[in-house]
Amino acid sequence: MMGHGPYLNLGSIGKKQGGSSAVEFALVMPVFFALFMGIIEYGWVMTSQVLLSHAVAKGARTALRMPDETNDAIESQARDSVKDTFDIIGTLSDEDIDVEIQAAGSDQGAPLPRRIIVAIKKYDYTPLVGFLPESFVPRTLHSRAVFSFP
Repeated sequence: MMGHGPYLNLGSIGKKQGGSSAVEFALVMPVFFALFMGIIEYGWVMTSQVLLSHAVAKGARTALRMPDETNDAIESQARDSVKDTFDIIGTLSDEDIDVEIQAAGSDQGAPLPRRIIVAIKKYDYTPLVGFLPESFVPRTLHSRAVFSFP
């Protein structure tokens, strides 16, 4: 009798690797989970920053449309516009929003336009996931818009 010869016993192929897929999953899953959470967190940071920039620009545009009003009314409307636009993600108080109106003038005979500056110097960002350490995600966001008109 010659034994099995060149033939393989196909029944023993899958039996020697019974728990290896579970071990591989246990090793790879934390890396994929951390990567996925990082993508979500950075996406939320970028969304917050873009919305903050959009809110500040909208506040400046709102102030631009009120050239004949008093400075106090313009500042109030600009602040309200910024708060209404950013209300989707978070809340801002009047102290968080800086509105500066520079009157038109002239410099050595050349006319200078009226300028409106709307800025948020510090918005405390709260993480969506909270999975990443503080050194990886910015904790404060800021934005500024400057509009000039004659």
